[in-house]
Amino acid sequence: MHPPLSVPPRGVEHPVSRSDSAAKGKIAPRRVALIHIDADTFGASLIESVISASSVVRYQGFAETGKSGLDLCRKMAPAMALLDLMLPDMDGFRLVDELALLPSPPRVLVLTSRADDYTLDQVQWRPIAGLVWKAASARRELGRAVDAVAGGGTYFPPDVKETIQVFRNRTDAFFKILSKREQELMPLFGIGMADGAIAARVSISAWTIHSHRKSIMHKLGLHRESELVIRAIEMGFVHIPRSATPFARDPAHES
Repeated sequence: MHPPLSVPPRGVEHPVSRSDSAAKGKIAPRRVALIHIDADTFGASLIESVISASSVVRYQGFAETGKSGLDLCRKMAPAMALLDLMLPDMDGFRLVDELALLPSPPRVLVLTSRADDYTLDQVQWRPIAGLVWKAASARRELGRAVDAVAGGGTYFPPDVKETIQVFRNRTDAFFKILSKREQELMPLFGIGMADGAIAARVSISAWTIHSHRKSIMHKLGLHRESELVIRAIEMGFVHIPRSATPFARDPAHES
């Protein structure tokens, strides 16, 4: 069974940040640092304006790629990382895992337009404290999310929770049909890798890979390997990057 959506609070606190009132002897409330990682440089300024309005979070820096974001977090040790799952150089979930291995791992808040089956499954298992979709309501929801996560809580808006619950209840949800090994192989099948190439990468026989391929196709009702590639992309095991504006209208995700 899948775990509840809430993620146990974690993260690190950072030095007290002072406002102009500190000059009068009054210490401002603690504010935690946030690093923003997103390929959308235009949307970064909009997001920074939302973060700047928070009384508990300060915008510490921005990175356009997963690697540069990881390096920035390693160097600056922020309490929070706000990231998109669609990055030009690595899968966003890989970045989430890499951030969790840092000496002072930041609490992760995801802002993305991805709502495929793979994403809906992975956000329940990865060390992610909140998720907001890039939709018309994102500006409002993001402000609430950063404050909640900065305070040690989690934030999954009602539309996100409902979509995840619908996915969990589906009889054809992939985690109910495919074995763990088959799920691990789906990204490789989805990019069209041959059995021999996959076997060399994962260190099992090509015959075993072929058997897994045929098993997956049977379970998903597919007849051609090209259909398996398409299905893997549709389910989110393989992601094709596309541009997205953070606060673009997306009726499917509006409340």
